[in-house]
Amino acid sequence: MIGEYGQPTYQKIFISLDAEKPVIPDADTKISMAGDTATLMPDPSLDIKMYGMHQFKMKKGGLRIKLGVFSPEAISS
Repeated sequence: MIGEYGQPTYQKIFISLDAEKPVIPDADTKISMAGDTATLMPDPSLDIKMYGMHQFKMKKGGLRIKLGVFSPEAISS
């Protein structure tokens, strides 16, 4: 859920291992995945041009995950 648009915007991220990534993954990232978003409420047809990208890092004693959501500075029509 993302706010600050007058009301909450519920969204879904469609992740794919083959999607274009909005930034270069960190050097210590083993797997990264990115995807587009779609709003679920209040208007499913609203294209908010947001992207998600997650980076998975194998570290001593476990796994670290860097989660990211990218928003454009401005949306041109």
